[in-house]
Amino acid sequence: MNILYLVLLVTAFASIALYEAPKMAKEHHWRDLTVFSVLLLSTFTLGVLMLMKVNVPNPLKLVEAVVRSLRQTSRNLLP
Repeated sequence: MNILYLVLLVTAFASIALYEAPKMAKEHHWRDLTVFSVLLLSTFTLGVLMLMKVNVPNPLKLVEAVVRSLRQTSRNLLP
């Protein structure tokens, strides 16, 4: 893992958090802040895992399975 890339990743995510989070907290948008934090931390974690060359599963496979299931359910419900 290249330390420069890790420093850039941490800097980018910290900059985004420091720019967005105080506004949301000041305006008492707690739900938005919670969702923002979860998404930010999950993408940061995925970024670090990718830098560490960990084989991360493709999230598109999950989306495809959900859509396929919904499509099949809607076919069964509609005449």
